[in-house]
Amino acid sequence: MPIETILVRFQDGLTTNLLVEEFHPVDFAAYQQEAGWTCYLGDDSEYFVSTYGVVYAQPSNEIVGEAPKLKAAADKLEAQMAEGMED
Repeated sequence: MPIETILVRFQDGLTTNLLVEEFHPVDFAAYQQEAGWTCYLGDDSEYFVSTYGVVYAQPSNEIVGEAPKLKAAADKLEAQMAEGMED
């Protein structure tokens, strides 16, 4: 099932769902350093939400918030990978 919305929390405390337009894989040739989604707020404000849970305003690429569920999943995966390296 495709993702239709992503719950985000902006730095000013506002929590809302962004509408997902499309997924972008990593593409170093196009300076796409992180995989993630182009998303929009109801007022046509554009954001990029990375698979790490970081929310960037577009086109400024300024960090403006986080996607808590994506961030938690990324943090969990990172911790599991770190444990595997210790073995």
